[in-house]
Amino acid sequence: METSVISRQLSKINERHSQEQSLGSYIANELKFESLLQLLSGANDENRPAIYSSALSVLYTHKEVKNVIKNQFNLYEFNLQCNDRVGILLPNGAEFGLCILATCCYCTCVPMNSSSTIDEIKNDIKVLQIKALVIDTNIVDAEQLKATTLLLKLNRTAETFKLETISDSGAVECRVNKSALNSSEDTCLLLQTSGTTGQKKTVPYKLKTFIISTLCVAFSWRLTPTDCNLNMMPLFHVGGIVRNLFAPLLTGGSVILCEGFDPNVFWDILETTQCPATWYYAAPTIHWAILQTNKCGNFGFKSE
Repeated sequence: METSVISRQLSKINERHSQEQSLGSYIANELKFESLLQLLSGANDENRPAIYSSALSVLYTHKEVKNVIKNQFNLYEFNLQCNDRVGILLPNGAEFGLCILATCCYCTCVPMNSSSTIDEIKNDIKVLQIKALVIDTNIVDAEQLKATTLLLKLNRTAETFKLETISDSGAVECRVNKSALNSSEDTCLLLQTSGTTGQKKTVPYKLKTFIISTLCVAFSWRLTPTDCNLNMMPLFHVGGIVRNLFAPLLTGGSVILCEGFDPNVFWDILETTQCPATWYYAAPTIHWAILQTNKCGNFGFKSE
């Protein structure tokens, strides 16, 4: 039975890693891969659920995730290539998560906060040198952004997950070939700090660095293909992306991608009979809010 690259790597870590060397250093020395697409789960996991909605319907299996990335999500069609910066300005949820994963395979993904003002978005486009921006026209006024960068939108149906142009600010010549996949040394992600202690800082992540972080999480938490994460964290911060998106999907597991944080919905999901969730990760303020609801007693928790 075929196993994934990540599963084999985790088994090797368990057998050979010693306490004399840090986990990150060991993985950095041992990890060999060609692309993010290669790291997605092996053939034996392909029919497993990968992404659930907050209503617990299976939106994508691992096979379908790979099909979207490999055959449908074509950034090269818009002349976007490795290390070109592509902003993702979508509300939290399944589309945002899959769009981040797919973009990281081909370009430099820049996840953005969908609650930002138009002026904040324009400033980010300029400062971060974003070459294209994927938006939801239901929450962002495309007319106000047309002069800033190439605007794209998702065309998502039961069978497709493709990008279309909204505007063509740079008269981009569309291509029909596929994008080259990011290598381990390409920058797959660009994030901004919150700026709470001053001006926002920009943090680039090479693909290899990001995968090392993901493997450290997966190994430390002993994640397996039977585990399912319940995510209510925003996906424009590194913690949400590494722990709640990459870690479950690259280990052949699954994730419930909710549209936002609601402590009552959190318990509603867990109370559902068919709920597959086995773990969640969140900031301390979210843990506290969850425990303050009157539903936590149903699970034996006290909110004292």
